[in-house]
Amino acid sequence: MEKAYAKVMGSYAAIASENRSPINELRIFTGAPVFEYKSDAYSTVTQAKVLWDHFKLGEDSKYVMTAQTYYKTSTSASLGCGLKEGSNHVILAAWEMTDTSNKVWNMLLLRDPMGNGKLYN
Repeated sequence: MEKAYAKVMGSYAAIASENRSPINELRIFTGAPVFEYKSDAYSTVTQAKVLWDHFKLGEDSKYVMTAQTYYKTSTSASLGCGLKEGSNHVILAAWEMTDTSNKVWNMLLLRDPMGNGKLYN
C-alpha cells in the first residue's frame, strides 16, 4: 500500500517522515472512515480494555486494521519482541486465548511487510 500511496503522491520523498501513520493510505484507497487510537492514551487496565474492544470490533466487523510502532530513539531499534521502532504492521487477527489456568490473554497476529524475511514477525 505504501508503494501505491507514494505513486499517488508523486514519490517516496513526498510521504517520507518518521512516525508516519498509514491512515492516509487507508482513507484514500478504501474511501472508508479511518480511526486512529494511540496506545499511550490507554495506560490503565480499564483504558486498555477499551482499546482491546476496538480491536475486537474491527476483527468481528472484518475491518482492515494496522498497527504502528513509534520511534523512541533516532534509529530503528528492536523492541525485543520481534518488532522494530517506526514500523507499520498489518493486523491479521485479534482473538482471546485462555490458558490452562483460565487466564485470558488478548492476542494480535501481526505481519510486518518490511520484516526480516520471516513470514510473520
